[in-house]
Amino acid sequence: MPLPGDWEYIAFDNLSGDESLTDELPDEPASRLLNWALRQVPPMAELTSEELQVGDVLGRVRRIARAVNRLVGRLSTLSRDAISFRLERLIGYYTPLLNQDELEELRKRLQNWAETATGWDIDRALDEILAALDLAAEPPQDANDRRDNESTEPTT
Repeated sequence: MPLPGDWEYIAFDNLSGDESLTDELPDEPASRLLNWALRQVPPMAELTSEELQVGDVLGRVRRIARAVNRLVGRLSTLSRDAISFRLERLIGYYTPLLNQDELEELRKRLQNWAETATGWDIDRALDEILAALDLAAEPPQDANDRRDNESTEPTT
C-alpha cells in the first residue's frame, strides 16, 4: 500500500498522541518505542494490501507498540505463561503480513527473547524485543544464502 505524502505527520500525530503506547515505560525508553513505531510504518505499509488505508497500518503499529509497552513495562511481574501469551498475541499482529517461514523465524526470536529477558532492565528488554520485531531492519543473511552467493560469483 503506498503511503500518502504526509504520512509522517499523520503517523507522528497519531502515535505520539496515544499515551497508552508508552505509559508503562520511563521517558527515554518510551521515546525509543515511539521512534521505533514510526520506523515500522513504511515496511508495514509495504506488506499491507492495497485496499487498506494508512489508518489501518497505524492501527496495527499502535497495537504492536501498546503490547510491547505493556510487556516490557510489566516484565518483572509477569509469569512465564503470561509472557508466552503476550508474545503469541504479538505474533498474531504480524500473521496477516508475513509468510509461514517468516512467522516461525519471528516466533523463534521472541522465544529466545523470553528465555533471556527475565532479569534484564527495561532498557535492554525493550531494545532486544524491538530488534526482534523490527521490519525496517535488514534481515541477517543466513549462512546458506552467503554460500549460494559465493558459489555464483565468478572465480579468477
